[in-house]
Amino acid sequence: MINQVAMTSDVTHRLSGTMMESILLYYMPRKQSISYQSMTQPMFLYIPFQAPHTPLSAPSNYTDPYTSTINDNDRLAYAGMVTCMDEAVGNIIEALKSNSDMYDNTVIIFSSDNGGDTGAGGYNWPLRGEKGSYFEGGIRAIGFVHSPLLDDDIKGTVNNELIHVSDWFPTIIEGIAGWNTNGTKTLDGVNQWNTIKSGSASGRTEILYNIDPMAVLSKGGKKWNGQSFDVKISAAIRSGDMKLITGDKGKHNVDDFTKIN
Repeated sequence: MINQVAMTSDVTHRLSGTMMESILLYYMPRKQSISYQSMTQPMFLYIPFQAPHTPLSAPSNYTDPYTSTINDNDRLAYAGMVTCMDEAVGNIIEALKSNSDMYDNTVIIFSSDNGGDTGAGGYNWPLRGEKGSYFEGGIRAIGFVHSPLLDDDIKGTVNNELIHVSDWFPTIIEGIAGWNTNGTKTLDGVNQWNTIKSGSASGRTEILYNIDPMAVLSKGGKKWNGQSFDVKISAAIRSGDMKLITGDKGKHNVDDFTKIN
C-alpha cells in the first residue's frame, strides 16, 4: 500500500480547502495501489472520504455548474464537494477497469454514515429529522452496491430491505469473500449478500440503533409498568415497520441532555 503521494501545484490549487484536499489525499494513494495490485491476491480497499462535511468549501470549477440552479451558498458548496468526491470515485473505477480483469471481479460499496445536517447544506426531505437525531432523516443513509457480479435483473434496481451498517462486515467476509467469521465475538450484523446480489428477503427484522446512558433527560419521562428501562435515556429500536424512540424527541446530541459523570 502506498501511503504518500506527491501533489502538483495545479492539483492543490484546484482542491484548495481542508476538506477538498482530504479527498485527494485519500483517493490518490489508493488509486496507485490498484495499479500495483497482484491479480493473484485479494484486495480490500477502504476509502473514508471526509467530504461532504463542514467546513463547507469548494473551488469554483466544482460549483460553477450549479450557480444557475442553486441559490443557497451552503447548498452550492455542498454540491461542489459532492461533485469532487464523485470525480474521485470515478477515477478509482477507471483504475480498476485499467488493471486487467480486476473490475469484473470487484464489488464496490458506497455507504454514508448518517443523514444530512440541515444547518450545513444537508437536505433530507421527505424524511423527518437530521444528523444527530433518531428520526429517519438522521439515521436512514443512502448507499449503493455496484458490481458485474450482481444478478442482471438486480442491476439498476432499488433495494428496500432492512440493512444496517453493522451488516457490512459479515456480508463482505462471508458473502463476498466466501470466508467465515469463526473466532470473532458475537456479531450484531448479518450476512446480507443474497439480499444485495439476488434480491432475497433481508436477514434481519429489527435494528437497535442506540442506547446512550450518557444522554438522559433531566426531568420528565417515566418507567413503564413492570419494565426496568428508564425512558428518559436516549435510545431507539426498530422492529419490522415500527420504531420506538425514548429520550427527548429523537435527539441524540449529548449537549441536549444531562451529562452523567
